[in-house]
This record gives sequence, C-alpha cells and structure tokens, in this order.
Amino acid sequence: MLRLKKINSNDPEISYLTARVYERLNEKSLALVHYEKAMTDGYKNQTEILRRMMFIYFEHKEQQKMLKIFDKILKQDAKNITSTDYSLAIYYNILYNHLGKAKLYARKASMIYKNIATFQAYQAWIMLLKKDFNDAELKIIEKRIQKAESISKSDTLTLMVRGILEYYKKNNSRAMIYLKKASKLDTSWEYKEEIDHYLNAIQNTENPEN
Repeated sequence: MLRLKKINSNDPEISYLTARVYERLNEKSLALVHYEKAMTDGYKNQTEILRRMMFIYFEHKEQQKMLKIFDKILKQDAKNITSTDYSLAIYYNILYNHLGKAKLYARKASMIYKNIATFQAYQAWIMLLKKDFNDAELKIIEKRIQKAESISKSDTLTLMVRGILEYYKKNNSRAMIYLKKASKLDTSWEYKEEIDHYLNAIQNTENPEN
C-alpha cells in the first residue's frame, strides 16, 4: 500500500504555491502571508515574490508598503532586476512625491541602461518638478533631454519633458507640439494628468480671457 508523502510546511515551494492559490481566489491578505513565509523559508526567486507582493499592495492602494517593496526589489541580485522594475519604482516614487528616492533610482538606472531614453528623461522631469530651478539647473535639464533624444526621438516621456521645458522657456508653440505628440503616444494615460496640466496652462496663457 502506498504511503502519502508528508508535506513539509516549511518548504518554500509549498508556501509559494499556497500564496498563488490564495491570490487567484482573490484572498490577497492570505496570499501576502504565504509569500512572506516563502521568502523566509528561502524561496529561490525572491524578486518574483516581491513583484507579486508589490502588485497586491498596488491593488489595495497601500502606497507606502508598495514603495518599500520597490526598495527591496532594487536591492536584489542585479541579474534578477529589469528595466521595468526601475521604471515602475521611479514612476511611483514621483507620483507619491518621493522625489529624492526617484532621483536616486533614475540616476542608477541611467547608468545601467544607457540605451533607454526614459531614464534620462526621468532625471530631467524630476528636476523640472521643482519649478524653481536656476539657469545652471536648466542647462543640466537640457543636457538630459538632449541625451534622451539622441537615444530615441519617439519616447513618450522624453517628448513630454521636452514640452514642459519649452513651456518654462516660454516657447509655447514648441511646447504645444511636443506635448501633443506625447499625448498621442501615451495610450496607457500614464502621463495624461501632467500633459493636460501643461496644455491647459499654455491655453490659459494664450487666451487669458477664457
């Protein structure tokens, strides 16, 4: 007669699979418990678990916990980290006004992924968000954007940031061109709020009676 093999409750694979089941059943809190246990028990691909935890916190609108997960992801072995991990970490740190952390990650990503325009554009955008930059900083912003443009002339974020810079340089017609190009490419509406803000600002400048 066959004997059933005893399940080891400390087996990280079992904890991971249990978490996946709970996640599919939409029992996200229980999924988190088992993902954390899988990590504690030594699950091999911890980056994968952290990404899953990050999406759960995103769905639950637990922003601070989500941002802490990004910190953990970017401390993992470099071979397990992708450009998407960096891009999401930068974007959401900007969105929730953690500009220091966003700046740190953007600088690091731009050194690792030298052929991705977005990371150069992120650095420029973060500087522009200050809104009280001086002439020296404007030159740095321009340099970052030019670097991004040399990599790709059709990167959505690069186009948006170029438009914002032209707005601050009072080149409204050029700003409008770049912002509209960015808007057309921004099919996921990642930057819609920012683009619309500056398009409206230009319209209000040119038509103050409206």
